[in-house]
Parts: sequence; C-alpha cells; structure tokens
Amino acid sequence: MTSASLPTVDIALATYNGERFLAPFLDSLVAQTHEKIVLVVSDDGSTDRTAEILESYRDRLEIRFLGSARRGVVGNFERALAGCDADYVVLADQDDIWRADKIERLVATAMEVERVTGRDQPVLVFSDLGLVTETLEVIAPSFFDATLKSIEARTLTDFALDNHAPGCCTLANRTLLDLALPFPEVTIHDWWINLLAAAAGTVAACPESLVDYRQHGGNAIGIGSAAASDASKLRAVLTRPWAFIGSRIANARKRADVARTQLAALRLRLNERGRSVASRDVDPLMRSGMAELSKIFAGARPGLRRFDLALTLFFLGRRNRSALPAIETRDASDA
Repeated sequence: MTSASLPTVDIALATYNGERFLAPFLDSLVAQTHEKIVLVVSDDGSTDRTAEILESYRDRLEIRFLGSARRGVVGNFERALAGCDADYVVLADQDDIWRADKIERLVATAMEVERVTGRDQPVLVFSDLGLVTETLEVIAPSFFDATLKSIEARTLTDFALDNHAPGCCTLANRTLLDLALPFPEVTIHDWWINLLAAAAGTVAACPESLVDYRQHGGNAIGIGSAAASDASKLRAVLTRPWAFIGSRIANARKRADVARTQLAALRLRLNERGRSVASRDVDPLMRSGMAELSKIFAGARPGLRRFDLALTLFFLGRRNRSALPAIETRDASDA
C-alpha cells in the first residue's frame, strides 16, 4: 500500500494530569510506522503541565485538542471519540508505550477482516500487551498469559460478563464507532465498545504484545485482581476466609448488575440501529435463570474463575427473573 492510499487513523486520547508519563507516550506515537495519524485529545480538567507538553509536540504530531472540562473517565473518552472522524480509531492511555508498528499491525488486521465482512460491518481488533511497572520494568510479557483474559475472546458470551481487551490495545472501525456513540449509561467505555463488536460485528486479534501497559497507583483502570497470584489468594482464604468469600460474593453481585445494565443498553442500541437479528442474541442472557445461563455460557471464555462465574450467573439469573415483566413490556413497545 502506497503512502497516498494509507487510511488516516485517529488516536483518541483522554488525558488527566498526565505530565509524569505523557512525553514518553507521545514519543512512541512519533515513532509509529503508520504515517497518517491524528491525535485527538480530550482533557478532564488537568491542573499540571499536560496541555503544555501536548503543545510542545505540535511540530511532530498532528494534534486536535478538544478542550478541557471535568467529565470523568467515561465522559472524557466519549468526547475524544466523538471528535474522531477517520475510518479507523485507536484508543489511547496517556501513560503507556506503543511499539512502533502497533497502528500498522492493527489497521492491516482490520482491513483484512473488512475484505471479508465489508466496511459496513462493525470490526474490533485488539492486541496483546506487555505488563510493566511505572519505570518500565517487565512484570509479564503477555497480559493474556498473566490474567484470566483470553486473546481468543470473540463472541458475545465471551464479553458479556467481563472485558477482555483494555482500550489501549484496541482499534475500532468507523462503523463500530458510529454504533457505539453516543454512550448510554455504561460503567466502562472500552467494555461497551467491545461488547457491541462481539454482538453485532467481528472481533479479531493480533497475538503480539504491541503495548507496554504501565501499571501504577494512578491507573484509572488496571489489571486489578485479575493478575493476583494464587499464593496471595490462598493467604486471604487462610487468614480471613469469611471476608474473602464475602468479597467474592459482593464482586459477583456487582458484576452481574453491571453486565445486565450493559446488556440492556446493548439490546436497546442494536434495536434502535436496525440490528434486530443481533439483538435477539442478547435476549436469552436477559431472560434466563442460572440453569439456562450455565448452558449458554458452557464453552465460553468469560475471563472469570469457575467459582466467580457460578456466583455471577446466580445473581444474573435472579436479576433476570425479577426484571422479566419490564423486558416483556419493552418488547411490546418495540413491536
């Protein structure tokens, strides 16, 4: 592909007091082998040198700065994504380091998928990530080897209960982004986008680690308990068994509530955008009790341990039963 025929890629960056790590991240953008990129920045009311650092890179990067106002993590990313107009959009965190061929690899994979599906179908591509400390010391060379998440996640049931791909390793095509915006009431922006792709489009992956995913105390979203060692879990069970079990139950209840909220938003969005066939795949997840859900999720890659999966399906099934009349009422209005 010649330089003239390369698609422009927008990089949606949500910043907030990023002066500690922003410059190295921007350096990794300058080094990208894909030549046609635009950095689209939304700031969440930074009080440090974030804006000054961005300004200093204008001679090396094309930067579209959308302004600064407090919106929170999800709202800040929504504004950044809404300011993107390219055919492909890559999400970015302010504290990571990208491998030089990251955008090139993600775009090539997306275009390969689109040659089969057509450009009018939603496409999500994600890569592996290397986990590093704030000083870039390697924690684990593969995010997917170090956690319960799966590089093989593709389907709605894979993504329904938890997110597999952090936003900083993902690319969305224009059709997917148009389907995702504006955001409904969602808890995690990248999970919402990935869920849409799994339900209504195609999810593909690059197996290489294309991002150094920096883990530190300031992460808005990090790897959390997903990469906690078995030894630390065993210590928690032995020293505080009831507290450990209680926290697992509370987490499963919360996960079920968040999952059902996002499934409801997914169902509504797909119906609104004329994708009723895909939306019907969501209905069994919102109508079934635990026994039926266990069959639906058999063979899925939920990103959870079996105990946590069973607890989550229990709470989701119970929530489904209590909310079923409301869903049937909406069905009647949809018709």
